[in-house]
Amino acid sequence: QTVHAVAGIGNPQRFFQTLREYGIVIIEHEFPDHHSYQAKDLQFKDDLMVLMTEKDAVKCCSFATPNYWYLEVAAELNDTFWLSIRDKLLEY
Repeated sequence: QTVHAVAGIGNPQRFFQTLREYGIVIIEHEFPDHHSYQAKDLQFKDDLMVLMTEKDAVKCCSFATPNYWYLEVAAELNDTFWLSIRDKLLEY
């Protein structure tokens, strides 16, 4: 299925690539990081699904339509990160 993929994040290509890995055919719509969406930003001239990041979906709640969907994202931080935080805390 072809969808409009919308991303206003720091690395939109990573989001787009994830969708492709799931076998989704996308029409890319890249916006600046922290973009303040307006309804007109997501008005495309067809009835295709609009798929976006969870971060972007929060900004679109007031004008969302039934064909807007988002992909949930969960951050996973590796052990190196947590050890670094621990070391910084131990310095104090």
